[in-house]
Amino acid sequence: MRKRSVLLTAALGAMVVAPGCQQSRQSEKPAPAAAPTTGESAGAVSFREQLLATLPEGLPLKDVDTKIVFSPVGTRVAYKWSEKKGARLVVGDVQGPELSVVGLPWFSEDGKRFAYWATQGEKKAKRALLLVEGEDRRTFDDVGNPLVSSSPGRVVCAVRDGPRAFVLSNGKRADSYDFDRINLLTLDPAGSRLAYVGARGKEQFAVIGDQISGPFDEVSWQHTPFSPDGKRTGFSARKNRMAFIVVDGVEGPRMEQAVGPFFSQDGRHVAYAGVEGGKRFLVLDGARKPAYDSVLWGTSPFSPNGLRVAYVATRGAKNVAVVDDKPGEDFDNVSFPVFSPDSNTVAYVAQLGKKMFVVVNGKRGAAYEEIAWGGPTFSPNSRRLAFIAKVGRKWQVVVDGQGVRAFDRIWPHQYFFPRYQAFVIFPHCLMFSPDSLHLAYVGVDGDKAYVMLDERASGPYDGVGGALLSRHGTGATVKGDFVQAGVSEFLVGGGDTVDRKVLVFSADSSHLAFGTREGRALWWRVIDTKR
Repeated sequence: MRKRSVLLTAALGAMVVAPGCQQSRQSEKPAPAAAPTTGESAGAVSFREQLLATLPEGLPLKDVDTKIVFSPVGTRVAYKWSEKKGARLVVGDVQGPELSVVGLPWFSEDGKRFAYWATQGEKKAKRALLLVEGEDRRTFDDVGNPLVSSSPGRVVCAVRDGPRAFVLSNGKRADSYDFDRINLLTLDPAGSRLAYVGARGKEQFAVIGDQISGPFDEVSWQHTPFSPDGKRTGFSARKNRMAFIVVDGVEGPRMEQAVGPFFSQDGRHVAYAGVEGGKRFLVLDGARKPAYDSVLWGTSPFSPNGLRVAYVATRGAKNVAVVDDKPGEDFDNVSFPVFSPDSNTVAYVAQLGKKMFVVVNGKRGAAYEEIAWGGPTFSPNSRRLAFIAKVGRKWQVVVDGQGVRAFDRIWPHQYFFPRYQAFVIFPHCLMFSPDSLHLAYVGVDGDKAYVMLDERASGPYDGVGGALLSRHGTGATVKGDFVQAGVSEFLVGGGDTVDRKVLVFSADSSHLAFGTREGRALWWRVIDTKR
């Protein structure tokens, strides 16, 4: 069976560590960083190095890195402590209540609030809890993953109590609607409006803000129903065996299938994929584009300025990148195209036979035996390009055409699931500084992790971690062997369903911050990029 390359976003339980890493020795740490010139924090992120917590001696270190989450601003750290008799969440050195099962915490982006779900009791006596700052002890029959917004400081969650499913916002009913099931709960970019899909029997409804649409046979949206500026809404629906797109409350033409939509960054343009008469096509602002055997849909096709469109289509057994209505070279596989921040350059990964390339503005680069499907990463000034390639048995980052130090793996970028014959892809694991002068990422050799800043290695560490940010929706929980990526449980959703922050640059690019585990010590480490 041919392997499928599927682009998905995964939120990791937030540490990376190699298999078998249970050493308690203290890792080498970077030289102490001076305070950043812009002050203690930039964008609310702390750039002051500090020890945040120490794991207790009674906590086994095996798989502990899958249970640690740092706040996005680096001032707090939380971890799950599971024992035979139960589990609890520990934030810093403060232990939460003992429960049967606890989930990982979801922090607001400013790190001031967190929430998590938990269960108490067993079998028929089992109840689910939503805990905000570890205090709210209301119980329900089921609780979903919470959405925690910095502004206006909301905690939103879908719950089920008896036959009724509804949404809570800061502990109160968000609206008066009751459903059998709730799915795709999300917040708009400002965190002020929520949206979700509610089901009653076989009927589904789209609830967006204070508006409810339906009933439909099926409702879905591409990561979020809100445009990036939050001013427009859109979702796909199906009724009487026909599919259509609903944009700003207006239903579009009926067809066999309709997937999307995506909005441009400024919200002026909308695109979706349609199927009719066995042919697949892109619809841009209501106008159909040329048909192909298939149109692959997963990330926004728009350039940052909204004036260009790029997507992947198939012709027979071959894939092509279609850029500005012009199909490119035929390949066996093609990743979703990526635009540079200035919208002038488009790049993607392509496979032909046993060779893989990065294609930039239609021109192939050097051939490699394997390139990570997460796609190339552009620097903020659009002048630099980085990607992950395999050379021999090692993986290395290639930036500006030159390979850097090779590792057993670069974390995280992809993992192959034999059962589904598909890759889970982790995009954006390469981080350029705001001034585009520096590139940071995490490399793993054996049982140790290293933070790379250009060609300079910091570490080794037993784990390098970050934060879980519930931006849009909750995804679906997947459990299984995920040793090669350093985690055993993660969330799979589409696009930017869940974000993870592992490495954070200061606004002036002078410092790089990240969380680490060094034996039992949980540190927020800071590197001075100027040294």
